[in-house]
Amino acid sequence: ASRHRTYWILSLHNTLKTFYLPLLFRPYSFYRGLRILFGDQVMFCRKRDFERVNGFDERLKIMEDADLCIRLHETPQGTHSRRRIHMVNRVAETSGRRFDKWGSLRATYIHFRIGLEWYLGKSPEELERVVRKLYTDIR
Repeated sequence: ASRHRTYWILSLHNTLKTFYLPLLFRPYSFYRGLRILFGDQVMFCRKRDFERVNGFDERLKIMEDADLCIRLHETPQGTHSRRRIHMVNRVAETSGRRFDKWGSLRATYIHFRIGLEWYLGKSPEELERVVRKLYTDIR
C-alpha cells in the first residue's frame, strides 16, 4: 500500500534527529562535527575509515549505523573535516510497510525507545529483546 507514498513527517524527523540527538546527548562531539544517521538514511564512508574502526559491530542487530557514526567520529586518524558525517541530498526508496501498519506516531515512539535504550548502554542481547517486543511482524 505504501509503495508510492512518501512519509514527509518521518523523513523530516529522521533528518532532524541526525542533528539534535548528538547536540542533546554529546554536545562537545556535536560541536566537533558528530552527526548520527539512522535507519533509512543512506550512508557512505571511505573503505579505509570503515576498516579502521572494524566496520559494523555485528553484535548489534539495530543501531549499528549510529554506533558506526560515533566510532568513525571518534577515530583519531585523518583530518577533523574528514570525520564529519555528511548527508547525501538524494532520495532513497525503502519499504514503508511498518509505517503503514504502525502509523507515524507509534513508529516515532518505537524508534525513540530503541535509540534511548541503546544510548543508555543496553547490551546487544537486551536491545534485541526490546526490538522483538516492539517490532511487530508486518507480513
